[in-house]
Amino acid sequence: MRKLLLILMIFGLSVGLIYSQEKQAEDVEDISLEDMLNVEVTTATKSKVTISEAPAIISVITADQIERLGVRKLSDVLNYVPGFTMVDSYWKPDIIVARGVRPTLYNDKVLMLINGIPAYDAASMEFFLDTVPIDGVDKIEIIRGPGSTLYGTNAFAGVINVITKKEGSNHARIGYGSFDTKEAGLFFNRKVGKVSFTFSASMRDDTGFMKEAADEAGIEGKNIYERDIHSFFGSMSYEGFTVQVGHGYQRFGKFGPTPRFAFGNNFNTESGKATHLKSYINIFYEKTFGKLDTKFTVHYDDTDKQSAIGTFGAIYELLGVLEPGTAPDVAYYRFGGTCLLGEFQAQYGFKNHTLTAGVSFEKRETKHLADMYDDLNGNLLASSSTQDLPFDTNDLGGYLQLDGKLTKQLGYIAGVRFTKLGINDKW
Repeated sequence: MRKLLLILMIFGLSVGLIYSQEKQAEDVEDISLEDMLNVEVTTATKSKVTISEAPAIISVITADQIERLGVRKLSDVLNYVPGFTMVDSYWKPDIIVARGVRPTLYNDKVLMLINGIPAYDAASMEFFLDTVPIDGVDKIEIIRGPGSTLYGTNAFAGVINVITKKEGSNHARIGYGSFDTKEAGLFFNRKVGKVSFTFSASMRDDTGFMKEAADEAGIEGKNIYERDIHSFFGSMSYEGFTVQVGHGYQRFGKFGPTPRFAFGNNFNTESGKATHLKSYINIFYEKTFGKLDTKFTVHYDDTDKQSAIGTFGAIYELLGVLEPGTAPDVAYYRFGGTCLLGEFQAQYGFKNHTLTAGVSFEKRETKHLADMYDDLNGNLLASSSTQDLPFDTNDLGGYLQLDGKLTKQLGYIAGVRFTKLGINDKW
């Protein structure tokens, strides 16, 4: 038995156990082109339309397709989307380049939604794809192109809407593979009367692998490539009322030696790590009055990101921010804060047209903005970006969109959005 396990580890194969209560969906080859065009999507217009009718360039990846691809991270799924490229930087992995539009250090040019709710954090306004357990994903709708009228902030180059399962086969899985990779996941749902429950969780840990590299100063060294992901998501629905809660944890090794080995990880392969914590709650209430559909949402998010930066604190000594000899061997940059969002939306359909209108309010409180700490959850050494923390940023906005079909082949979409920005309650 030990020899068998050793062989599996050498060849990098994974051992898995999968339990399912239902048969797998039909083969992709058996789905007709007509059926594919009739798949319903909601991201383009915030109402149900088929892909062929949606006034946007949109792709849909289903849970069955994710399973067939064999991927275990949502970030890997996007590599299969035309026009999307995933790149890594020293600060973080999985930065999305959409149609050639590349962010700087943050995922802030493409908007990620979780069931239609923005998933960016308060400090750097970016997102991490693997906040949602892959076992609980029903489908992912991807818009290639702007969606700022309906969604506002960050929807500049595209929109990614991760839609979770409301029902499906209960299942659990475990796996083990090379680099001491351990995986587990589950999905559970149940309905009691008019109340529906779902719960999903995913876990992936590995020890990573070492890679030799040379930094921009020509110094040679090694970096460790490591990625640990833990996440869960739960939902309860009663008629038009839904409450969703989620939590995500990630820990990963840096993906490049820049700015320099001497600063980035101080020649210590156990340094250069980053952690990301995110907890959130979404509340929905939907009600229909004839042809008028209304929806009220509330979202709360708390995010904390800490990134080891080695002896980079020595620069603060040179600048006089820190006393000589006080910079730690491994310093940490920290970003974090809370975000509260409320939105009311109304839609009215007539003939071949849909009018969508809404108002929204968002309050972001930044608690950490590139602050330097002496350890993970350690003591504050310096406030790098501002001395006035915490501070609030408030957005008050409204939008109006009209979309529909002029002829059987010709459709249109037109809209306008207004946003008023305030800082620390000053507008």
